[in-house]
Amino acid sequence: MSSVALKLKPPKNYPTKLALDIIKSIIAKKGPIETKQLWALSQKVRPTRAELEQDRLERERVSEIDQLVTPGWVPPEKPPEKDQMPSGLSRKERKKHRKLQAQLAKAKKLDNGHPVKSVSYMKHFILPALVNLREIEKFHIKRKLNQEEIDAKLRSMTPEARLRKGPALGAADFPVFPWRLREPKMPRTPKANLESKVLEEVLGKNVDWGHLNKRRQETRLEKIEKDIQWAKKVQDSRMQGAVQKALASEKAQAVRNMEVKAEQALALEAAKLKQLPAPSSNADSS
Repeated sequence: MSSVALKLKPPKNYPTKLALDIIKSIIAKKGPIETKQLWALSQKVRPTRAELEQDRLERERVSEIDQLVTPGWVPPEKPPEKDQMPSGLSRKERKKHRKLQAQLAKAKKLDNGHPVKSVSYMKHFILPALVNLREIEKFHIKRKLNQEEIDAKLRSMTPEARLRKGPALGAADFPVFPWRLREPKMPRTPKANLESKVLEEVLGKNVDWGHLNKRRQETRLEKIEKDIQWAKKVQDSRMQGAVQKALASEKAQAVRNMEVKAEQALALEAAKLKQLPAPSSNADSS
């Protein structure tokens, strides 16, 4: 029995900051936007050389961490660049060449060199990451199909279904699930301890100042009115501070939950590794 090299797949990589920023900025400018249009617009974004270099360095750091936390992981060999099949190859060599070319085509489909490198990468990594960070959300609406979408549906129908359902496609409303920026849920506004009437009572607006002359009465009431306005501003500032603190705490909790999930995944991976037999370096004698 020949020995088998231990090859373990590293944990799924987290999207880079550049990829997250591209998708979030598109949703902020064009949202609500559906996944198909989001992918098309993301490929039109051309990052600068400095941004691409920073993105590359971030990917390399993630790759190094994956290799450190996953003992025994061997990176797969990159298939050769696409070229014409050399002449004079045996049947076995031609089969191997075609297999390598298929691997190359698949690799290019999954990574086109752009920070948002594929549709599946955007759908399964970038968008869920932004949802977990509570930056975006998907919601449900109904709308009419445009002509391009109607033509695509007609092409996918059988002739009988096309005759039966085709005329109603333009008038019917279809459910869609676009993306938009998540509006933070405002926590309950703290109830003011001092309402307007209470403030007026405490500061003496309703007190009888008849023992003062007219000029002093006007001066005293103006001062009381200024004190009331100042107390209201202080109370509003306190409430806004409480709201901002609650929002910051909510986002920090979301980031912490993601870190906890990552730690649990690494612990589970380590537990699995302890149960695997160590790979033998020499082939067993038959």
